Amino acid sequence: LPGVRNVAAGSSRPLNSGAPVAVHTGTEDPGNPPRISAQEVTNEFFDTLGIPLLAGRVFDERDSPTGAPVTILNARAAHDLFGSPNTAVGRRVRLNDESWREIIGVVGNVRSTFFNTLEWKMDPIVYGPAQQGFKTFSNPTATSFAFHVHIRTDRPLTIADIRMAAPSVNPRAAVTDLRLVAAIVQEATRQPAFRMRLLLGFAVISLLLAAIGTFGLVSQAVTQRRREIAVRLALGAEHAAIVRSIVRRAM
Repeated sequence: LPGVRNVAAGSSRPLNSGAPVAVHTGTEDPGNPPRISAQEVTNEFFDTLGIPLLAGRVFDERDSPTGAPVTILNARAAHDLFGSPNTAVGRRVRLNDESWREIIGVVGNVRSTFFNTLEWKMDPIVYGPAQQGFKTFSNPTATSFAFHVHIRTDRPLTIADIRMAAPSVNPRAAVTDLRLVAAIVQEATRQPAFRMRLLLGFAVISLLLAAIGTFGLVSQAVTQRRREIAVRLALGAEHAAIVRSIVRRAM
């Protein structure tokens, strides 16, 4: 497609950190290993999404199905499991009951959301190359699977452009959902944002009712003291002093 700079695929959509897996490092409690999120991604994934490389390298053609099993951690996972990104590179981890994988790199954290909340979080994530695949997700008997494709382009693309391009790559490929990242963020925060707007509306109504009540009390106080106010004005009292007196009693 003209104007497309990068295309990558991942097993999880933006703002979703992925499916949880048990991670074994050889030093944890075997009966209670830590659980972190896992994703399968293509080689161009990190560059396309602008995720920085902090240590080591990203996936490339060396990480083929016949190559040594490898993985990449994000900074949060590297810190939780090994203390820092630099010490994580070269170590090994085992996901669930798979074989051991070498950690070849550490990338920056990405934000995700709790379901139906406005709270951002930085989950620990382990990434695997799509060509090798995690046995946890891969099913050799499956006839179909879904990947979320991320596209970065220099010019606007229409839905028709992308739908026509997909079959040219693979006749069995189908584009089932196509949205901007901004639309995904809006959908993820729609319910909590509505609740916040509703809460703000109730707060404004409460403030308005309180103002009306205060106005009524002050009006009643002024009505009851009309004779007193008239006498004080006749005796030379200043208007500001009378107003301050009324306000103090109302408060």
